[in-house]
Amino acid sequence: IFAIKIMKFISLVILVIQDVSLILSISYVWTLSDFLATSAVVMAEILKVVACLFIIFEMSVRYIYPNFSISK
Repeated sequence: IFAIKIMKFISLVILVIQDVSLILSISYVWTLSDFLATSAVVMAEILKVVACLFIIFEMSVRYIYPNFSISK
């Protein structure tokens, strides 16, 4: 149960970092050149899907193989 709470917290932190970095990067790119807002939204959603899939994969690996570690 404790591991699930930690994973929820880590997921929240990752998504917050993604949203903040998206806002900052869009603001920076708009100062440099013309930029389509739709392409920024698409890229943000792709990054969110990749991050969520990574979190789901990590949780499933830890559930199936509790002693598995990437650092071995």
